Amino acid sequence: MVQVLAIAIQRGFSNWSIIGVYAIKKMMQKGMLIDVDHMSQYAVDSTLQIALRYNYPINSGHTGVRPASENQRTYRQLNIISRLGGLFGVGWSGQDAAGWVDNYRKGLRGMYNRGVCFGSDVNSIVFTPKPRAGSRVMYNDLGFSAPSSFGHTWNYNRDGMAHYSMVRDFVRDIRNMGNANELSVLFSSANEFYQMWQKCERSRSAVRV
Repeated sequence: MVQVLAIAIQRGFSNWSIIGVYAIKKMMQKGMLIDVDHMSQYAVDSTLQIALRYNYPINSGHTGVRPASENQRTYRQLNIISRLGGLFGVGWSGQDAAGWVDNYRKGLRGMYNRGVCFGSDVNSIVFTPKPRAGSRVMYNDLGFSAPSSFGHTWNYNRDGMAHYSMVRDFVRDIRNMGNANELSVLFSSANEFYQMWQKCERSRSAVRV
């Protein structure tokens, strides 16, 4: 990305909008996976218009559905991302399993029931899911043992999804709430990712800078 911007500046592009368009098109020419999260609404809409011109998949990797903030997607944006063959990752920071399922359902609506997955980034300001009140994730049944590390045993019902190896506990809680059938789209997302990457490779030759 830095190299692409450097080339744009060398070619005399001084307007940041022009540089941004050039950068997006160059990334498409290289078959790169483009994620619009952390862009402004103007930048997201502009990127989607370019993507529509070349039928190039775009991702929104770790966010939610409006109206909370500009960083989240509108249903119109999700409709376009779905039509292009991109993916939408539903973020989970500050939520429990029930809250995440509500946002997942919004994602399914916007994405026409395809291409919805976990938005699983975690850092110092984005956290793993918290415990859900009334959760009954059971351990030691069917060989399902509680995760432990450094002498500490984690319990999802008390600690929530304390680390990535407890994604299974999070999914189990969602299943326990009776949402197993809704997870079919989530569980097909790895294949959707593979198909999206293939489409990027197919579409890149048509992109003109």
